[in-house]
Amino acid sequence: MQITLKSWARILCIVKGICVSLGFLFVLFALVGCGGGGGGGSSSGGGGVSTGDDLGPSQFTVAQRGAAMDRVAAKYDELGGNPATAMPALAEYMRTQPEFADAEVNDDTVVAHFKDGRPFLFLDNFRSDVGNTIPADLPSAKSVAPIPGKVPALVLQLGIEDTQHHTPFRTQIAEILSKKGYSVTDSSVIEVDALKAAPPMGVFYIHTHGAEVWFRDRFDSREYAIWTNTLVNDENELKYEDDIRNGRLIYTRSKNNPHPDPNYHGLYCITSRFVAAYLSMAPRGVAYINACNSASTMSSLMQQAFRSKGAGLYIGHDGKTTPFGYETAAYFFDRLLGGNIAEKPTPAGRPFKVDEVWAKLQQKKHTGETVNYLTDPVTQASVVKIDYGTTMLAPNIKFLRFFYNDYMGIATDLPVGADDVKVTIDGQEFPYQWQNGLIMVKLNSNTKGDVMLEVNGKVSNKRPITSYKGDVIYEQMLVPGVEGPKLTITYHLHLRCDAYAVRNELDGPLSDQDKSFYAAMDSTASYVFSGSVTGATWSGSGTFPYYDHATAGNTFGSGGLVETSHNRIRLMADFFEPVATISGNGGSIQQVYAPAVGGYEFNDNLPVPGRENVRRGWYLELDDNLNIKPRSYEGYLAGVVAQRVHWSGIQANPPLNPDMEY
Repeated sequence: MQITLKSWARILCIVKGICVSLGFLFVLFALVGCGGGGGGGSSSGGGGVSTGDDLGPSQFTVAQRGAAMDRVAAKYDELGGNPATAMPALAEYMRTQPEFADAEVNDDTVVAHFKDGRPFLFLDNFRSDVGNTIPADLPSAKSVAPIPGKVPALVLQLGIEDTQHHTPFRTQIAEILSKKGYSVTDSSVIEVDALKAAPPMGVFYIHTHGAEVWFRDRFDSREYAIWTNTLVNDENELKYEDDIRNGRLIYTRSKNNPHPDPNYHGLYCITSRFVAAYLSMAPRGVAYINACNSASTMSSLMQQAFRSKGAGLYIGHDGKTTPFGYETAAYFFDRLLGGNIAEKPTPAGRPFKVDEVWAKLQQKKHTGETVNYLTDPVTQASVVKIDYGTTMLAPNIKFLRFFYNDYMGIATDLPVGADDVKVTIDGQEFPYQWQNGLIMVKLNSNTKGDVMLEVNGKVSNKRPITSYKGDVIYEQMLVPGVEGPKLTITYHLHLRCDAYAVRNELDGPLSDQDKSFYAAMDSTASYVFSGSVTGATWSGSGTFPYYDHATAGNTFGSGGLVETSHNRIRLMADFFEPVATISGNGGSIQQVYAPAVGGYEFNDNLPVPGRENVRRGWYLELDDNLNIKPRSYEGYLAGVVAQRVHWSGIQANPPLNPDMEY
């Protein structure tokens, strides 16, 4: 049984050199371009997203219209396939065919109308410089299962023609999204049923052809259409009858080329009406339409449709595209998500914000080209970002800071107060609160390992808490120039810090940052007075309570600063007023002691004006694996030994992560 068509529209996008600008009173199509090739055309008017009107009955069956299109494609092959000479001859031929009312040539394109008013646009979108062979393993066009996941990503690529030569970029994008927690459907075919089944998407990436179309005056605006792999046939005409009649689906056809389905006569394209009816974006989701003119004025209705369905960011091209556009897309998603797959940075990188990635794209050059990653070196078209509020696709951790009383601050680009944030350390979830622009977490005494953020299932880079547990022994001579009497302070320190460098610029150098820390609250310190000289003996011992700074009451404080550029940690360890008993023939007295003069590695010689808290400071040198090297040295005052300090090697826990993402 033959099915009568209820509506007919036609569109196509091509690889190079297409421009349609027509003034028929019937339904007209103006080709804009396509992903992987190029095209040009007139810009269109605006208007809101339309639901469309009924186009009315068709005068041709699928078989009749398909046969006419097949004859046109066969005739083009017979004419030699050179658009400059073959297209005029093809138009003349089509005007002799009983199905067509007219046929005109415009920029290597034939635009005709069937006698029932439906347009027919014939294109040659294959050029040898981008390849015209279909890979042998190209999957057949079939429906994709509904997309699972809370906030999935849909990554699609047209399953015919030259686009398949750039499949590695699509698979990179899918891998990057999956790595960061997106539930990804990655497909080398674009099917109408799969699009209809898609739940709200965090990312919608499509690599295809796109073109402008406009309808008769019963439609209120021009349109932009995107190719799918769904075949025009009797079954689909019946299934999609309402979509075709209301302009949500339209038709397209190109020259004869290998196709996985022998019954291929034409394909469906989706319009903004389809997006408005069926697609949905998660809040702040990204729609990336890698096709010609997908962000030009002629695609304004498509842009509006995605925004109306929740997209926070729309990206496309303002003109013709070539394969350079795929490289840009892969780099964009990689740096936005910290995938470290496309053009992997050395060392690996964390997620960055949209504006930071865009700024780098404006600077980064294509190999052998002077233009940047946002400019097509062949067509000079630009990749355009239309931002409605998206800043990130994955959370990030820039660095960690550690405060007194076992609080840790996480520096991130997430907006202050952002909700739905999950903090895990070594796989365990921790409560948090926002304070002074940081995510503050209270740590346990044994907390260490990788810190991660998760927002709606999307994960950040890992930033380790590096823990050091060991003793630092400090000795202060009580009688200048005499070895016997001394005060020995033993610091049983638990140091937790961010031992890694920071990258503040996308793909930029590693540098220091304010990665200050306080010692963990399970750190302790004790003191012992010992030794004698003629007529006097020093004794006394005790412990120091730990406080955020050394103060009256026999207390100690300890903190530090990581200096990755010098491969070391500045350690500060204060103590205040331990009490010694000095015994001799005349009895005993008690004496309060302050630490001797000194700065970092005893490099300053400032006097001590009486009983005063003096900050002690030493450099703990790190080896290439972030372990603290052993050290022992003396400090001098007025030419005699005033202090000694030493510590054994202390291992970093966890060990160095060579795959750290900065």
